[in-house]
Amino acid sequence: MTEEAAKGESHDIVATDMGELMSRPTHDFRFNALIFYGNKPIPEELAHEFDEAMSKYENGHLFYWSDLWRKIRDSGLEWTDYIPLRPNGEPRWSLGRCNTIFVIGEKFLPEPPESELRVYENLDFSHYEVVRSFEDEEAHRLLESANRAKITVAEFVKIIKELKGELERKKSIKVIACAHCDHLIADIEDEGCPWCISEVAENRIKKLQKVLECIRDGEDLDSGLRAECDRALTEV
Repeated sequence: MTEEAAKGESHDIVATDMGELMSRPTHDFRFNALIFYGNKPIPEELAHEFDEAMSKYENGHLFYWSDLWRKIRDSGLEWTDYIPLRPNGEPRWSLGRCNTIFVIGEKFLPEPPESELRVYENLDFSHYEVVRSFEDEEAHRLLESANRAKITVAEFVKIIKELKGELERKKSIKVIACAHCDHLIADIEDEGCPWCISEVAENRIKKLQKVLECIRDGEDLDSGLRAECDRALTEV
């Protein structure tokens, strides 16, 4: 018997009822995680049962597939042999899409032993997918904000696109040394050096303060001080 025929025969004899599969004590389908209890490898026959039962649901929970594939991999089996098929025998998703599902599930693991759930109860798989390219700490910060605000996937996508655009803009800004004070500044058109602007403003304030002190003390302004005062006032 060929390997393909043996695999097909195995598929024919295993149970594929989802209700029966969900009732077993070795695992648990949570709302955003498929939890396997204990560290025993998953038998190949059981892996086929999951594959066939879950494949019946066109919109099956993607976290379930990711958690199943990870368990299959950790059991020494080839997880890509368990990509669900459409009725015509074609894979439901491309290998690239399956890799994305796998990576997202592994990046955002369930949090045992307290809840055995992924952290954010108001988010679905697509929310996690939006921030998969961010570092873990930043991704969780964004997810926490989205979870707290209960925002939709569409709203989250828009926010993340704007954030990425802002980050890219900041990355593209060059840093140069100011020609007057040598401080490092952003090379942005029509924006002056904040250090020089601050220094100029401070000098103007000092001149005006000196004039006000003369007026307060009843002193006459000499021609040089008066000229400085007029110049400072016109520059304010």
